[in-house]
Amino acid sequence: MSTLHIDRFIIETEDRPAIWDVRCNEYTDSIAKVKAWEDMCDIFGSGYREMHSLGPEASTGTDVPQ
Repeated sequence: MSTLHIDRFIIETEDRPAIWDVRCNEYTDSIAKVKAWEDMCDIFGSGYREMHSLGPEASTGTDVPQ
């Protein structure tokens, strides 16, 4: 991640106190926290929404045959 992206990541995170500010009411609101992280994923293109639509097994690797 370039310095420019790191700076933008910090700015975008600061704009979403549900992620980091324990004094904020949204910090304990799991729905607000998930929404904030989804917004971050949309901005930075992590593919979160596509992975999430596959279900929790896709992100944990528990669907891999043994």
